[in-house]
Amino acid sequence: MAKRRHGTPGRYAIIAALLCIVLGALTACGRKEEPTETQLGIDGYVYVPRLLDTSAVDTYGNKYMKIDYLKVVGNNLYYLHRDEGSGSTLERIPLPEEAEMPGLQGIDFGAGERLLDFSGGSYAYSEEALEGQRYSVSMHDYTVDEEQNIYAVVSENRYSGINVSESKELLCRYGADGQPGYRMPLDGAKVNGMVPYGSGSLLLLTEDEIRKIDADGNVAERVSIEEYRSGRDIVSERLYGEPGGRIYYVIYYIDATWEVMELVAEGGMRLREVQGFVWKNNVDTNIQGCHDGDLYFTLHSDDTLYLFDGEEGAARKVLRWEDSDIFNSSVEQLWPAGEDGILAHCLSNNGNSGSREEWYLLVRTPVEELPEKELVVLASFSPDLDLRSAVVEYNRQSERYHCIIEQYGHVPGTGDDTGASIRLDAALLSSSPPDILDLWSVDIYKYAEKGVLEDLSPYIEGSGTVRREDFLDGVLEGYTIGGSLVCVPTRFGLNTIVGRDSQTGLLEGWGIEDVYTLMESHPEMTELVSSGFRRLDGPEGGRAEGKGRDYMLKEFFPAYYLERFVDWEAGECSFDSGEFRELLLWLEGHVEKEQPETAIGGTTWVSDYVPEDALLMEARGVEFDDLLQIEVQIGGKARFLGFPTADGRGTAACRVMDKLGMVSHSLHKEGAWDFLEYFISRGAEDSYYLPTQISLLRDMAEKAADPQPGMLTDHYSVRIGIGDDVHEVDEFPQYLADALMEQIEGMDFRPRSAAEEQIIEIVAEEADIYYKGDKSLEDVTAVIQNRVELLLKEAH
Repeated sequence: MAKRRHGTPGRYAIIAALLCIVLGALTACGRKEEPTETQLGIDGYVYVPRLLDTSAVDTYGNKYMKIDYLKVVGNNLYYLHRDEGSGSTLERIPLPEEAEMPGLQGIDFGAGERLLDFSGGSYAYSEEALEGQRYSVSMHDYTVDEEQNIYAVVSENRYSGINVSESKELLCRYGADGQPGYRMPLDGAKVNGMVPYGSGSLLLLTEDEIRKIDADGNVAERVSIEEYRSGRDIVSERLYGEPGGRIYYVIYYIDATWEVMELVAEGGMRLREVQGFVWKNNVDTNIQGCHDGDLYFTLHSDDTLYLFDGEEGAARKVLRWEDSDIFNSSVEQLWPAGEDGILAHCLSNNGNSGSREEWYLLVRTPVEELPEKELVVLASFSPDLDLRSAVVEYNRQSERYHCIIEQYGHVPGTGDDTGASIRLDAALLSSSPPDILDLWSVDIYKYAEKGVLEDLSPYIEGSGTVRREDFLDGVLEGYTIGGSLVCVPTRFGLNTIVGRDSQTGLLEGWGIEDVYTLMESHPEMTELVSSGFRRLDGPEGGRAEGKGRDYMLKEFFPAYYLERFVDWEAGECSFDSGEFRELLLWLEGHVEKEQPETAIGGTTWVSDYVPEDALLMEARGVEFDDLLQIEVQIGGKARFLGFPTADGRGTAACRVMDKLGMVSHSLHKEGAWDFLEYFISRGAEDSYYLPTQISLLRDMAEKAADPQPGMLTDHYSVRIGIGDDVHEVDEFPQYLADALMEQIEGMDFRPRSAAEEQIIEIVAEEADIYYKGDKSLEDVTAVIQNRVELLLKEAH
């Protein structure tokens, strides 16, 4: 079993006491009760995954799903057994009475009883002989009722020569021995789900209704579902339930929300909204199955599988996916498998090879029966999918340690959404603190300067896989605080400002005077910065939207005014100076006050050309693959400027990802470094960010310049879509790749402090009051000066 090992209590009690003092009164240090120690499992149990052997390799070396559509019904396991061709058989393996679900591990699928043969040559019906005709039959879905009767949706194609002469879809019923019963034509209806309804009847979900099919294959009752749809685009509709239990009709919309209704038979079948399912509007919710009339659903935000009781209107925790070494986003559907098992169908990402299907049997196992591993706890406010995936991958390959994420941030619908920082500080000050801290969305300086974070330099020096010289110097310098390297990020996003070389080529620097001069040199220009994107739901023929004053003060100018008007060492500022007032006046005269909506919120944005009367473009999340598009958008040779700075050098802005640090008084530093070493060395494969490892960065640049896969020639050629236009480009802009590398190498990776973020908010908030005409410029700058002065005094 995985467990926490404890060190010498006296030493760590002293460290915790000292940290309690330095973190201050805002923490939960004064609480009488310590945070509960992190444990594996739910209520002392973990669902251990057993990967079923369902794939095979054909004659040509291609992998295919040999075993699919698994279902456990009563004491039988049903599955579709495919051969290398197009044939398949539905088979069943009876399980011994009272057999424990672990008995499915290593099951011989070749020993199953063949019930239905869809290979073609064996498929015939007494009422309609197919002899003398070529035909093919395939099964789309099936279900089995408590009496072991089988209901299958099949497609039947008959051929005349090489052409299909007749094609139809049928709902077929078979007995427990596989003997055919009724064959009901579906007449074009698409089946989205089936649930046995008792006494030989079946519920069928089609595109526009739920049908009750009686034991003879007749439609006994119908319920229209059109009136229950909201009008939003639908991704999928499902029917969940079991005979004698609740039946649920659920809709999954394109905005990642759900509609959950129950089918009731009072006075005829009808649908009613399920009360108490408060997670339906949470984008992290995924409804995945049904068990004894209750709904399985996963909250991706806390990595937990729940079972929702429709009668009580409440949910209970079933398992944590990380405990089971399964990435929660890969789980598609779930089925109960006996009293202590869950059958899981997963779709796992397999890198460049695409995705692969996997079937797991999850067996409920007492924690004390698990192989012994040392538990490493990673504390995080809101772990992203990449971090969760890394934890699962690590746990699968580690024989000594098991990493678990302890989440402190807001988890919708759980009732645990307040005091996250206080709870985290209390955990850090406890006698058994977390071992690793996710530094995303926390004040890294607060913890680094107070000695909460371990210096990783000695660990890197002793590592055989992580070397300082492998990473960008700026990254390691930016995250060396007080002489300690507190983390080694692996990815970052780059935002910058791009101009036309014809208009910016004479600039020798990029400071505030250069911004003023550039605008004054081009009086015909009415817009300083364009977003490079246009709303599809905007006015017809609309242009790419510009950036307003709020953006200028929060994103464009902070690198300049935080450096120019704040003396961090002295704890002083000069926001009441004439130079700062000149900046606010200049913005008033040159940038529109309207700030366009930038939140996506259901709106579709498309890249567009930079308007001719706009000088610059903001480029967000720039990668080497984006350079061609930037050149086309800007309308010619482009120049990377970055954001203006006080010293006139200009700098790109970065959004650093994967920031993990080791807790200095962790009791499991060896295990913590083992995970960090794995995490850092695995590299960055996410196409939306740039890697901090120099070799990977250069590989990415070279790959972008290479001929694309699938080209018939070995010369470069790419199609770039801008708005409604498509551009054929046959030359990679190497000068821009070099310029991007130059920006990366000169970028300041240092994380912004909480004080800097607060100053930015103060400046934007108070300046808006001036622009609205509610206060004079002198009064507003005086307020900014006073507020920032107070903030700096508190920081010192």
